Amino acid sequence: MLAVRLHKQKPNLIASALIAVLAIGSLGRVADLAVSTTGSGPTVAGRFLGTAQDGAEHAIYLGGIVLERNRHLVVGGTMGCAVGAAVGAGVATVAGVFSGGVGFALIPTASMIGCGLGGVAGGAVGRPLDDYASDLSALSALGD
Repeated sequence: MLAVRLHKQKPNLIASALIAVLAIGSLGRVADLAVSTTGSGPTVAGRFLGTAQDGAEHAIYLGGIVLERNRHLVVGGTMGCAVGAAVGAGVATVAGVFSGGVGFALIPTASMIGCGLGGVAGGAVGRPLDDYASDLSALSALGD
């Protein structure tokens, strides 16, 4: 029954994918036309895209600075989340084995809770490493 439904929906999926590929492929040409100049200077779309590009560049620079200054916090949170999710899923799996399968339904919830707790713990471990004042004091002590 499910195979019949998927077979009937397959042409819709193929058509949707084809439309998406064609739309994405034409976006570059649309942007080139919008930025191109006419005889009297840039078009309205060209000025808007130029302003949008400048704003996006500033956001990227500022985001990079924030990420660089908090890199240990981000990595600690990410690693803590991964480890916590694995531990949570493992505990739920063991509970599922001993409870006759009831614990298997809790795997997503246990993974989410483990990710949250592990992420907070990993971020707490990584945050002190991002303290630039201690880095600068250690460097000044080397120069003495």
